[in-house]
Amino acid sequence: YRIKGKNDSQIEDDFNDIISILRCLSNKILFLNRYNKLLSSRILNKSTANLSAEKLLVTKLRSELGNQLVQKMTSIFEDM
Repeated sequence: YRIKGKNDSQIEDDFNDIISILRCLSNKILFLNRYNKLLSSRILNKSTANLSAEKLLVTKLRSELGNQLVQKMTSIFEDM
């Protein structure tokens, strides 16, 4: 997803689309592992376009999948 240049409403719509797709996946763990790797890379390289949007998506993922599955992503923000 691309968030650069989008307003909050557009970002929210994109994230809702991501959650909708996630609901259809049979292997949610694979998605989470890949997203976690990409998120870590963006944070370490300081290449994230919008840190609060990243946190919003992690919050949406936590609401959808539970805290245990999203704990790695949550800890990334806590360690910053």
